[in-house]
Amino acid sequence: MSLQADLSVKLDTSGLVTTLLNGLSSASGNLNGVTLPASGQQLSDAQQPTTSLDTSGIGSIVGQVVASIGPLLGSFPGTQEVLAPL
Repeated sequence: MSLQADLSVKLDTSGLVTTLLNGLSSASGNLNGVTLPASGQQLSDAQQPTTSLDTSGIGSIVGQVVASIGPLLGSFPGTQEVLAPL
């Protein structure tokens, strides 16, 4: 058997792809049957009060939390090996 034929047989993923697509299509069919618990008008009414919400102070708080996560993760054993590729 030639190298090309050998690789074609070993790298053939058509069966796996078909299985994946069948699983995804059945899952999406299940999701299509889900009804929202609220109507579009109810969702719009719920969003209306948030238009005047002031979120300007949240950015600095998020920055502080993100800055403190690094040292915290560094204190766990084995973190360097896991996060080194990132």
